[in-house]
Amino acid sequence: MIGQKDSNLINKFRNYLTILAKTDYLIPEPFQKIVEDDIVNIRKHFAASTHNKSGKEKSLSIDDIHLILIVARLQCLSYGKSELSVYEWNKAKSLEFERLHTRI
Repeated sequence: MIGQKDSNLINKFRNYLTILAKTDYLIPEPFQKIVEDDIVNIRKHFAASTHNKSGKEKSLSIDDIHLILIVARLQCLSYGKSELSVYEWNKAKSLEFERLHTRI
């Protein structure tokens, strides 16, 4: 059972994420191509190395890609930055790969 203190902390965290979601954010133009190429490579790698229970390839869904981009955005903004950098992008990919591999 969640106590009042835990409930308050959860609400503060939700408020923090809501503020981050409304904060301006930019993927710099030169970095957009890197992100795009990375996503293509991730999809290829994921399809080649992941199979579902029936042994068929499982592809990375659009929702999964969208989540990586959201995590990258929140990662960047949580560091007080308004532009995505390689560090935040790589950290977001790492977090999402860990989540995806534990899900499968």
